[in-house]
Order: sequence, then C-alpha cells, then structure tokens
Amino acid sequence: MSPYIFISYRREDTRWIARSLHRYFSQVFGEDRVFMDRVEIRFGDDWRGKIEQGLARATILLPLIGTRWLELKDDESQRRRIDNDEDWVRAEIRAALNAGTKIFPIYVDGARPIQDPKHLPPDIAKLSRYQYVEMSETSWEGSLSLLVRELARTAGLAVCDLSVPLPERRKQVHPLTRQELDDFRIHNPAWRITTSESLTTNGLATFLRTELYREYRFSTFPLATRFMAETSAAIDQLQHHPRWENMWRTVRVWLSTWDIEFQPSEYDLKLAQLLDERFGSFDGEVHDGTPSTSSKAP
Repeated sequence: MSPYIFISYRREDTRWIARSLHRYFSQVFGEDRVFMDRVEIRFGDDWRGKIEQGLARATILLPLIGTRWLELKDDESQRRRIDNDEDWVRAEIRAALNAGTKIFPIYVDGARPIQDPKHLPPDIAKLSRYQYVEMSETSWEGSLSLLVRELARTAGLAVCDLSVPLPERRKQVHPLTRQELDDFRIHNPAWRITTSESLTTNGLATFLRTELYREYRFSTFPLATRFMAETSAAIDQLQHHPRWENMWRTVRVWLSTWDIEFQPSEYDLKLAQLLDERFGSFDGEVHDGTPSTSSKAP
C-alpha cells in the first residue's frame, strides 16, 4: 500500500493543531498522502464512510493527544468519551491496532503521556506501549522536524519539499465576543459583519457563516488582480486565508475561522489589518463595504 497518514484528534482538544499539521504534511509529503476528517469530509458526504475509507487506506495513524483527550465526557451521560465503544477516536485507534498500522502518538500542549494501560479501554490499551513524540511550545520545531524524519525513514513517505517553513504552533482559538466585534468596527468602519448563507456540497441544505466583510475598489482591473497576487504570499505566512473574489475593479473579502465553524477570531483581525496595510500601497479608493447585491456567499 502507498504510504498514507491518518490524523486522529478530538475537535475540542487539538483541532487547531490538527489543521496546522495537516497543511504542513500535505506540503512536505503531498496532498494525496494525508487524511483529516474536517478537510476530506464535506457537507453532504457520508462521513462514516469517508472515515472508514481513510482508515482502510491508512498506513500511519497519528493520534493527537492534548490535555483533554482522555477526560472529555459526553454531555448527557457524563461518561468519558473514550469509554464509549462507539467513540470515533477510540474506533480509529482500534482499527489501526487491529490492522497493524504504524502508530505515532503525538502529545501536545503539555499533555502527559499515557503509560498505564489501565487508563484506556482494553481494546486500545496497547496504545500506551507505543513510542511517542511530545510537542510543546518550547519543543515544537525540533519535535516536528524529528517526526518528519521518522515518517520518511520508517513509514516510507517520500519528502516532496523540505523547504516548506515549519508551521507555528496553533493555539486554541475562540470566537470574538460581541464587544470585540463592536470595537473592531468602530476602529475599522470600512469593515462590516455579515451573516452569509451557503449551500452544502449536495445542494440540499444550507449553513451560516458569520464573517468580517470588506470591498477594496481599484481604478483598474490589473491593479485589483495585482493586489490579490502580491498579497497572497504574506497571507500564506499567516497560515490563515480569506474567502475572496475579484469582480472587475473590486476585490471582495470575507474573513472567518474554519476551526470555530466559520466565525471571526483574532486571526481574522490580523488578516484584516494585513489587507488594509497592503491596500494602502495601491492606487485605490475606499469603498463603504456594502455588497453590491446581497451578503449571501456566492
């Protein structure tokens, strides 16, 4: 089987780190070598089937274990999720153990390694025996470099591009409060807050995005497209990307954070500041930010 990484994680525990690692491994090893559910599974997909397909193809399982991984509980029963036989994280590890898949546990944010099998359900107790990697704020870059080397050496993954810069350690992110949004609008009146309705991939249902919105208007079409092209590299360094489009002399921008169900976060404030600074160096006029037709996502 071709080498294939499956990233296993709990959303409330390490989703912000999982996204960062998925993006980095996709660049280093190739996009067709890494699976992460929130990237591969879209609205309208059979999510169980997608996960099962990813597990069947996986030759490497990377369980991301944070400080809450073991102790998170179900809301109703108040039982540890890991003790539920149908818990998907448990099922992913169980499937990997049963299939003989290589497993590289990754402990992040100061999580203590699970070395006593009694802390785990019997069907995944062997996870405590596996050699692990610890990735903290102080050891992030060194541990990540070591992990890449080990994946290439022992798991048969071919490195596509080692020149890719190491990602920053993503921290837990929260939606901006109403007060934070109001303060941003007061100091940045060109930006608006919109609620946009988007179709799922099967076209049968909708979901809502709450986003920061602005239009940048230029005197010519080439200036508008140059703004997008020349700003892209700086945006990529932030590891946070806009939803944007070019309509003749206008660039429309929507900002929200994928990790928190498409709501604005501090990352969007940083990106808005970057875009405004770059716009200041172009020959453009500030637009009042009102969408030309509607605030619905295209």
